[in-house]
Amino acid sequence: TAAASASSQVLTLTLQKHVLFIVSDDLRPTLGAYGSQALTPTIDKLASDGVLFSRAYTQFPWCSPSRQSFMSGRRPDQTRAWTFTTSFRDALPNATSLAQHFKNSGWHTASVGKLFHGHNCVRGDANCGPRCHANATFEECIQQPIDADYPHSWDEKPVDYPRVGCGHDAQWCENDDQEDGCDYKVASTAIARLEAHAAARTSKPLFLAVGFRDDHLKWAAPARLRKLFDPSALRITTHGAT
Repeated sequence: TAAASASSQVLTLTLQKHVLFIVSDDLRPTLGAYGSQALTPTIDKLASDGVLFSRAYTQFPWCSPSRQSFMSGRRPDQTRAWTFTTSFRDALPNATSLAQHFKNSGWHTASVGKLFHGHNCVRGDANCGPRCHANATFEECIQQPIDADYPHSWDEKPVDYPRVGCGHDAQWCENDDQEDGCDYKVASTAIARLEAHAAARTSKPLFLAVGFRDDHLKWAAPARLRKLFDPSALRITTHGAT
């Protein structure tokens, strides 16, 4: 009967687990868990509790094309997303993204921070104009927002925050107040979103994607954390080594 079918569907959703999907922008394995001199106790703890992959490689040497690839499950030569302004849907309009698969399978999907690229603007928003034109420079294109794949991938409009303290010629983006940092705001919003879902006591599982971007050039960190390192004692990292 219809009632029995509906009851079975609710039971299935109840047994499904929530998913927290975390992406860290341009983060290479220069982490304590990989034997690096970096001080990364939280992610090291996560690595020790889970599975640590030692032979996982990026699909493309730029952030947006690699994201378009792993979020769609297609190689860059299929997505044809080789720049900072191209969505995989330009070449594959009917493809199913990772988040969209969860959405179609009964999860409520939401994202905070940088998941596809840019500031997670939605195509057509007034503040997402075509600044990255055909003759634009690299600097003009690098933070150009593109489609966040809403509503295909997400039940909610994506939430994101701009980086602060990053001058045009800066090597580092420093903030005296950690709470002003982009990643701090992303983490706080993600925690609040998890708590809100728990408080709602809904039987529908949550797929929450969280994207951190302060690992991307130009590196951003509170000034107090940089003071933990002596620049003269740091070893230069080489390609293929940590």
